[in-house]
Amino acid sequence: MKLSPHAVLSFTVQGSLLALVFFLPVLFVPWSLDPLELNKQSLLLLLVSVAALAWCARAFETRTITLRRGLAVLLPVVFFALVLLSALFSPAGYQSFVGSALQQYQSVLTAGALTVFFWLVVQEASIAVFRRQTFFALLLSAALVLLSALAHTFGWALLPGQGNTFNPIGTLNALGLFGVVCSVFGLALWLASSKGDHDVFFSGLFGRMEKVLVVVICVVSLLYLLALDFWALWVALLVGVGTLFVMGLIRAEEFPHTRRFLLPTLMGVLAIFFLFLARPFSLGLPVEVTPTWTSSWNIARQTLQDGKFFFGTGPGTYAYDYERFRPSDINQTSFWNTRFDRAHNFILTMLPTLGVVPTLVFLLWVAGMAGLFLHGLLRDRGHALWHTHMAIGSAWLTLAVSLFLYSENLTLLFLFYLFSALLCADRLRERSWALSRSPRAGLLLSLAGVLLAIGFLTLMFVTGERHVGEVAFAKAIRADRAGESIDRVLDPLVRAATFNRHDDAVYRSLSEALLEKARQMLAGKAIADFASAELTALQNTIGGGVNAAKRATDVNPYNAVNWRVRGSVYREAMPLLSDAGEFARLSFERAAGLEPQNPVNVVGLGRVYLVEAGLLNRTLSASSGDERRGAEQKRQKALAMAEEAFGKAIGLKRDYAPAHFYLALAYQEEGRLEEAAQKLDELLRVHALDVGVAFQRGVLALRMNDFATAEKAFGRAVAVAPTFANARWFLASVFEAQGKTSEAIKQLEAMETTTSDAAIVAARIARLKEGMDTPEPIVPLEETVAETTVP
Repeated sequence: MKLSPHAVLSFTVQGSLLALVFFLPVLFVPWSLDPLELNKQSLLLLLVSVAALAWCARAFETRTITLRRGLAVLLPVVFFALVLLSALFSPAGYQSFVGSALQQYQSVLTAGALTVFFWLVVQEASIAVFRRQTFFALLLSAALVLLSALAHTFGWALLPGQGNTFNPIGTLNALGLFGVVCSVFGLALWLASSKGDHDVFFSGLFGRMEKVLVVVICVVSLLYLLALDFWALWVALLVGVGTLFVMGLIRAEEFPHTRRFLLPTLMGVLAIFFLFLARPFSLGLPVEVTPTWTSSWNIARQTLQDGKFFFGTGPGTYAYDYERFRPSDINQTSFWNTRFDRAHNFILTMLPTLGVVPTLVFLLWVAGMAGLFLHGLLRDRGHALWHTHMAIGSAWLTLAVSLFLYSENLTLLFLFYLFSALLCADRLRERSWALSRSPRAGLLLSLAGVLLAIGFLTLMFVTGERHVGEVAFAKAIRADRAGESIDRVLDPLVRAATFNRHDDAVYRSLSEALLEKARQMLAGKAIADFASAELTALQNTIGGGVNAAKRATDVNPYNAVNWRVRGSVYREAMPLLSDAGEFARLSFERAAGLEPQNPVNVVGLGRVYLVEAGLLNRTLSASSGDERRGAEQKRQKALAMAEEAFGKAIGLKRDYAPAHFYLALAYQEEGRLEEAAQKLDELLRVHALDVGVAFQRGVLALRMNDFATAEKAFGRAVAVAPTFANARWFLASVFEAQGKTSEAIKQLEAMETTTSDAAIVAARIARLKEGMDTPEPIVPLEETVAETTVP
């Protein structure tokens, strides 16, 4: 049978939309770093573009444009335009327009695709067969999502490398909310179905399958709700089930099969019961932590008061708003260094990021849809239409209430647009324009088709590049986690930066990798010992790191982490570049301005002053007279600034170990050895397994000629990290100074197979066996940065 062009195009439009409904919730791609949001966004863009192009082509083929119009269709378009305007004013750039780091759901690209998807579903969903197909696709997808998540929970992993919390939706609470919405929707369909009535379910085998899917969805969702015991999920379930009961009371004649209310009754009773009681059992699932409602409101209020009242800080920027205005007392909790990227709920996430104007338009749209739902319940007299409206509306209302209870992600937002479109599809006026009678309409349609075609090709090219870059980035991260060589990490990072030219995370990681390579090139060697070619390679590596860090801040100047990495790169370059210290200081000050409550930035700034003091200390021996006095004054000033910075960091978080650690180093540089020793001893009492602190305590003890303490400190470092070459090297020096030659030789022999400087170690062993002393002073075998490892 030969299909007409109109049938082919209609199949393409509806098939693309149905594919989205089925595949978007269940989709995950294991070879990218983020298996969910990025890939779901790409699928959304691809299928929406195909459906939109096919819709335009069908209008050309029929020479007629048929549209459903109304305020319910206009408001999402206005909202999208305002999201675009917010992004134009945002300093986040790429993240606001395209989205990154799990923020794709709020981006301009996603908002635009969801708006087109909503508009297309509105145009198509009045067709009863398409509507039933949509219901079936969603129920089948939801069942597969919940069953796959359950398989992971009990250890039957579908995606290797993921723990028992993995699911195709996102967080466990997001999975629970997805299950609640689909359960309410499925129950409403079942309550509305009757023999011989196929407006909500298919007939025959497919209809029976749908009922089985409803039971599976309800049972698995209930299992997760009982395991998670999250109050917002119970409230959402109560809203959905309560809506079904209210409808049953309003039009009892529409529900002749009262036994079907047994399952919703059970779920409603359990929701009321466990809303106030503790969970009955645990599946070993972690508890999701989000900012409190009060903290979220205060962050939103302060952001709006900071000159961002109308259009916020931009889509996808909540993490930066949180860091800037988070409460100071969070530093005294275990979440002090957690960057929350969304608020207590979706509306409080939207308010500071998009601003008051887009948020009000969105709320107006939600209120309008609620009015449309209520109007249909009270006015519709048609049996089939009322049933469909009731089923869609109950799920939509559950989602709408959840906007005020919990944060969203791309899948949940997609469901909201889907149910919104289904809800208003039959309630809007329809108007047709014949292109032969309206040249203007034909011209506009032609222009829209051309723009869509160009946009589609551009989108596919950009999306393809982005995915190639994402795969390379994931490969680099996995290589780094596996402990592979820095070159094996750098190669895919360079490839990722080539294809993801607007992702600050890629350039930030590239900068850090180049910085690590520079450290390895410097290991065990002084700058003066470098050959010309080696020095050029080192300078190129550091220069590449500086350029990558600068690129990250250019792409996204709103992210304090970018400035912190840039400051770290400049700090490492201070021995080579005369003005690197000033750039490092400015970078850390910018980071501290964006994250005023985070002690990490202030410690980074203090370390810049410490490095400056160390460099000035080296010049003292080579200078004399006024030059020497000037250098000493600068050195003392740098140490005072470092001490002030570390003190400020301790004021922000009194138990922040790195601040105490570097403050002790500052005391050492100032000659306040007793205070430095006391500070390091305090740290060791709290962080007994910290290798960096133990090593520095040993070095300080050696400086104070306290060999007993030095032996104990270096011994502790060796016990925790047997391959830490410098710890054994200095421990051997302590034994040698105490006349314990055999012990010193034993430590050195343990190093021969674990260090790249085996020849130096062998030479020292030979001298000791011959009874010769080691030349003084003892210097580190490797230029290992002995930092504290405590977060």
